[in-house]
Amino acid sequence: MKMSKFYKILFFLLILILPFQTRWIFFDHLLNQQVWEYGRLSLYLSMLFLFLLSSFYFKDFVSKFKKNFWKNKKLVSFLLLLIYLLFISIFSPLPDVSFYLISFLLGAALFWQVLQRTEKKLIYTSLIFSGVVQSVLAILQTLQQTVFANKFLGIAEHLPETLGTSVVEFGLDRILRAYGSFPHPNILGGFLVLSVLAGIWWWIFIYHQAKEVSWRGPKMKFLLLKLLLVLVSLLLIIFALLLTFSRSAILALVLALVFILIKAWRQKQRLKFQVAAKAIILFLILVWQVSILFPGVWTARFLGTERLEQKSINERISSVSQIDWRNYSELFFGQGLGLNTYRYLNSEQAPYEVQPIHNFFLLVLAEIGVLGFLLLFNLAWQLLDRNYLNLFNPWILALLVLAFFDHYLWTSWSGWLMLSLFLTKK
Repeated sequence: MKMSKFYKILFFLLILILPFQTRWIFFDHLLNQQVWEYGRLSLYLSMLFLFLLSSFYFKDFVSKFKKNFWKNKKLVSFLLLLIYLLFISIFSPLPDVSFYLISFLLGAALFWQVLQRTEKKLIYTSLIFSGVVQSVLAILQTLQQTVFANKFLGIAEHLPETLGTSVVEFGLDRILRAYGSFPHPNILGGFLVLSVLAGIWWWIFIYHQAKEVSWRGPKMKFLLLKLLLVLVSLLLIIFALLLTFSRSAILALVLALVFILIKAWRQKQRLKFQVAAKAIILFLILVWQVSILFPGVWTARFLGTERLEQKSINERISSVSQIDWRNYSELFFGQGLGLNTYRYLNSEQAPYEVQPIHNFFLLVLAEIGVLGFLLLFNLAWQLLDRNYLNLFNPWILALLVLAFFDHYLWTSWSGWLMLSLFLTKK
């Protein structure tokens, strides 16, 4: 087998196992005599796959580092951020937790480099297949109203009657939200947004190929088969995304699809406009189907009239107070990387009772301060080639929505990898 084929298989497997939380926990921080999830230091299986993939380009990384160090603004921006994070982590109340979070940044940087050297078709095909696997799992969980535990796949048990499980509550009903293999439905929702956008890319690509052969000829049979696979995949993935009942993921997908539609209309891209319109129609049909399966669920979830929804909204709003705006030293240098919940947990609370700020931008500001915030977003700007037009794409729009309403892109290993996928050149 040629190395190129081996590399493709390895990359495909990495995207496939990215959602699975298979890991070796080598140290646990206990707060108030209970396990603190954000202080649980682990080695993930996907980390090993990523290390193997990056080894293909190790010589290339080193040569570019030597030759073009000062000319490579992306590399300089990354190293400035890394040096800053290493410096503040030395003075962190829990240096091991902070240094562990730095390893997430290093891993995401490696993954971003790998993505730049991987062809789009492979990336998007892998995302669709992985999304289908997660969707089948999510649909089964919803039908059974149970998430079965499996330590080898990194899946914890979740039951709708158990306190702490993510559910939609309306009336006397508690509907389990789909987790897939992620630790929370919102993270599954974010990953499925990536998968849907990958499917939309393939849908448009197939339409363009069909147009080139005038929608007829022997090649059309193969293109129709590919289109059928993409459409069935999108059907499953969008349906599963809706079963997460993730408001942020649903909003991100809706805005991304509307963006594609409007941009295609303005640029008179007929094929892309047709795909976006059909995708929106498919989305609305599936929303209707979910409302038939679970009548009243959308009202409860989006109007926020039920007890759990009101509690969730209040917790998100109150989490903003986990920044001490009057402490200028903390505001400038941060609370410590990975320590937002540690900073605000009192001696009478269980660790799970305090969640990180549910806003990526505010959480970054809280943990690494104003200086770190500026360095991180300077890096993001460099990754986009400082091109303002690159910000105008559905992937970045979806990323901004997810980042505005949640923290997992900063606090979880899977979230960092997803962040790299969103920031990859499209």
